[in-house]
Amino acid sequence: MHFLLLPVKVYTTTATLLFRLSALLSYDIRSCQITSGVSFLPPFGTGSENSLAESSAECYNQTVAGNITQAARMRALLILSLLFVAAHSASFSRQVSASNSSVPIFSRVELSFDLGTSYSNPYDPSKISVNAYFSLAGVNGTSNLPCFYGSFGGKGKWLCRYSPSKVGEYSVTVKATDSAGTASSSIRFTAVASQNLGFIYKSRVDNLHFERSHDGSTYWPLGENMAWGTGSNYLGSYFDWMPKLKQNGCNYIRVWMNLNDFSQENRGSVGDYGSAQGSDTNVDKLVALAESLGFGILWCFNQHPTFSTKVNANWNNSPYNSKNGGPLGKPEDVWTNARGKELFKNRYRYTIARWGYSSAVFAWELWNEQDWIDNYSSHAGEAAQWAKEMYNYFKSTDPFQHIVTTSFALNQNRDEIDRTLDYIQYHSYADGGDRLSIPDFAGWLTTAIPAMTNKYNKPCMVGEFGASYKGPNVSPFQDNAGWTLHNEAWGSLVTGSGGSGFTWWWDNWVSPRNLYYRFKGIGMFMQGQNLGGMYPKSLSASDGNLRALSLTGNDASLVWVQSKKHTWSILKDNGGQLYLQGATVTVPCTSSLSYDVQVWDTVDGYVKSTSSFTCNGNNQKLGLPNFDNNRGDWAFKVYPHGKSNQTLTVAPTYNTRQPTQQPTTASPQPTSGGKGEWEFCSSSSECANHCCSKKFSGDGKYKCTPNTNECLVDQKKGEWEYCSSSAECTNGCCSKAYSGDGKYKCTPGTNKCI
Repeated sequence: MHFLLLPVKVYTTTATLLFRLSALLSYDIRSCQITSGVSFLPPFGTGSENSLAESSAECYNQTVAGNITQAARMRALLILSLLFVAAHSASFSRQVSASNSSVPIFSRVELSFDLGTSYSNPYDPSKISVNAYFSLAGVNGTSNLPCFYGSFGGKGKWLCRYSPSKVGEYSVTVKATDSAGTASSSIRFTAVASQNLGFIYKSRVDNLHFERSHDGSTYWPLGENMAWGTGSNYLGSYFDWMPKLKQNGCNYIRVWMNLNDFSQENRGSVGDYGSAQGSDTNVDKLVALAESLGFGILWCFNQHPTFSTKVNANWNNSPYNSKNGGPLGKPEDVWTNARGKELFKNRYRYTIARWGYSSAVFAWELWNEQDWIDNYSSHAGEAAQWAKEMYNYFKSTDPFQHIVTTSFALNQNRDEIDRTLDYIQYHSYADGGDRLSIPDFAGWLTTAIPAMTNKYNKPCMVGEFGASYKGPNVSPFQDNAGWTLHNEAWGSLVTGSGGSGFTWWWDNWVSPRNLYYRFKGIGMFMQGQNLGGMYPKSLSASDGNLRALSLTGNDASLVWVQSKKHTWSILKDNGGQLYLQGATVTVPCTSSLSYDVQVWDTVDGYVKSTSSFTCNGNNQKLGLPNFDNNRGDWAFKVYPHGKSNQTLTVAPTYNTRQPTQQPTTASPQPTSGGKGEWEFCSSSSECANHCCSKKFSGDGKYKCTPNTNECLVDQKKGEWEYCSSSAECTNGCCSKAYSGDGKYKCTPGTNKCI
């Protein structure tokens, strides 16, 4: 059969158009007769267009057989052609519906619908593009969000995921466009007030920090790289590691997308995510976990091994390699190949559509160490243009305007890209050619961070660091006690870094050595702490062996004083610490204002002592606690009287941490029956002091704790605490689902409970 294909591009009112055409032709397609009146065509999108097309085809066949006139034949052929196009154009077989009619701001509303046409690759927007247009009553303009197709429980669905940022009534129109036309469907929902903190953006009051969009509170990333999971329970690793970080005050991880169980593209299927729907379901679960814990995730889209034949080479397995069905003949073609750039944009579009709604998205990272891509120095100019193009694509496609960054292994051929993107990253390791090139991370940060923030007027962070890029157990770079974690975090804070600096050795160092407690001190110090408008400042200490730094602004200071001998390269050999008494530090203040001072234990994260003073002049000397084997640094909060945003809780003398696990025996022994102070416990009745608490606990476990009223009253256990029965858990579910170590914990989001 031959079809007369007409140049009709858009059918937003297909039924009306065909109704008028049939009237013009005076033709009843159901009886293959020319009529004097107007024939009837039922509405489209109900399947009736397919039966009409069959009727028109039958008329054509009758004409060939000589059963009807040539005029009727031509009219049948014309309507058949129109019906063929209409039957294959975008249409809604199920209209748009919303997951909720009332949605808290900065929470997900999910719109679902079905299209009447199936597509060979529904992930290719050149074949089928679906977008949702959101408008808020009383506000001019619309927000345009791409929608996506995914497989959920083996069933394909079209979805739009949105997060409203303002209270009010929203009108939404979803438009589906393919090569034959556009169809649309509309719906409304209401956004209501909530306590959700919102998205993460660059600070509006300084060039150093990040803030939450809802209330302007500081988001200071504290955590580690967590690029991939381990073992057969890949996703379960995250459900093990992330709660441990959370217990110690952390709020950040960095994840490599398009890799292993988070892979979106595979060899032979670049641009088609159908085979990766299981991986994307894993990402859904990880995003939900991050939201529940209040984490931000840096999503790294592309990794250099996939485009390298020299450094961690994996080009032979790259889905972009032409030998595997991709568009690139060699790795460096990635910067200029038009089809390659189109595929990157398609994946970014899909990612924005599926996960962009979430406040757990801290930022999009274009590359991990892009300068390891083959022959990078010869293509640096092209790479800079590529970065600008992709950056502009994100800003034009992502209605939530998430931050965009990238990373480099070296500090060369990066200037133009650093000027383009939203914040800057270092990757720094102590061993430069098997030598201790950064024996003192805090000392290095005092120049490295300000150099970048002052040059580019935007935040800078250490995206990766470690004592050795070769691994945590390479001699002579072992840091078994985890002091690099401690010093990198505190040094980052007071040098104006946007975040703590993030170790690369999360799975073979932090986890097996149980070094999570190294985050505890600064994690507690930063709880509720706003940094907007505070800038780094060097202070004066009475002893030359001390380094005194602060963030100062708004008449307040956050101060860190460190022994210069308290570095990982010295401490790894258990020697060289400074023993010092009676030292002072001079802090800035505003004349005649009264100030409160908190002295913080930097390891266990509690207020050791408090004091106050009235400023005479523009500075004040403060006495420092003793420096000894247990404490090589101290922190202060100095703020105008009554203006602290940190609840005071004074703890007694700390108990010494061990470099790996907590000791199996604790002292002192109980004096009057029951367990003594700092022994492990599960209820307050076990303790001689009648208080079982995890306050001041470096490893997040419950101990018999003095000087706090935050005690267990034989209460049930919280999420991710170890358990032996569901009755112990507040959520009523003791399970080892998602458990990276295979042990039972009080687990959310599962019905596999004991």
